[in-house]
Amino acid sequence: MKNNYDYLRRELTHGMEPVLYYHGREYWISYDETKWYFMELGGEGSNSQKFDSGDDLLDNAKIDGKLLSEIWGDVILLGGSVASEVKIILILSGNNLDFDEITEKMGIQPTKTTETRIPETEFCFCEWYYIAFTKDEDKALSIGEKTAEFARIMAGKEEAVNMLKSGGMVRVALMIDGNPFINTANFVLSPDFCVFAHKINTPIVVNAYRVRGDGLRDILKNKYL
Repeated sequence: MKNNYDYLRRELTHGMEPVLYYHGREYWISYDETKWYFMELGGEGSNSQKFDSGDDLLDNAKIDGKLLSEIWGDVILLGGSVASEVKIILILSGNNLDFDEITEKMGIQPTKTTETRIPETEFCFCEWYYIAFTKDEDKALSIGEKTAEFARIMAGKEEAVNMLKSGGMVRVALMIDGNPFINTANFVLSPDFCVFAHKINTPIVVNAYRVRGDGLRDILKNKYL
């Protein structure tokens, strides 16, 4: 997978704790309230390197005596940091929804709307979609960055969503293509994106994963809620 060192630097600012693969060995970047750590998984605990910040780690962490930045071209970044396609979807659905009312209250135009009428009944299943889609053939899209952009679009709309879903339901979906290492425990999502889903009490569906409740709090490490 093509990696850019600047993407890793930005992902760390989103709280990601990625796993790196280099010449058959795996390394983990993690942090606590006081220090950042770079260690070989399955290696001796004494091999753990400690740093004062994420930038300090990226500038000075070493593997086999070589700076991480110097060997970055041979490192594979795991943990779902980058992808070729990122699609983020907000769906409001229910019976006989008023699409114009939803659009007015949300303050954004839908990407599409659908209606499915049930024969011989008055029921009409309606769905209002807002979709943010980005594609990059070089697989250089930062998932954390794209979910942060979506969160900025949705900022301040939580009250409207909660009011609108009283007559139906809300779903938030994140579809990632071209990256088999999707793992929500590794912070592929921006904290603001998770906070938005938490405020509207809605699961995030990440490909085949559903994340809500305690799962969201685990992602946020209790720092943002």
